[in-house]
Amino acid sequence: HIYGENWLPAGKTFNLLSLKNLRGIFYLKAIANYGNKRNASQKLAASVETINTYVEYLEKTLGQPLMQTSNHGSYPTFLGQQLLIKSDKLFNLLVFSAQKGKITANSRMSLT
Repeated sequence: HIYGENWLPAGKTFNLLSLKNLRGIFYLKAIANYGNKRNASQKLAASVETINTYVEYLEKTLGQPLMQTSNHGSYPTFLGQQLLIKSDKLFNLLVFSAQKGKITANSRMSLT
């Protein structure tokens, strides 16, 4: 594997490349970058409800919260941080591979 799975809660598996998970990670990253769901929704032209749906799906899949909210905004939990780190590594690998001509829109990739 190109990324370790020891960051996952015990007994959980996670397909980083599923479209629903990628969308959830996209919204999770936006919340982390913009400070809260309202700001993320405005920047992305997506409703807060849509963002909630995808982030809640990720949390249900992983069995733990990915965001914490306080009076100062929203920020990732430890598991949320680990998920964002793993997804950034994958994104960087995909971008690097595409730039080197190793993958195209029609390529199939295996992470194992």
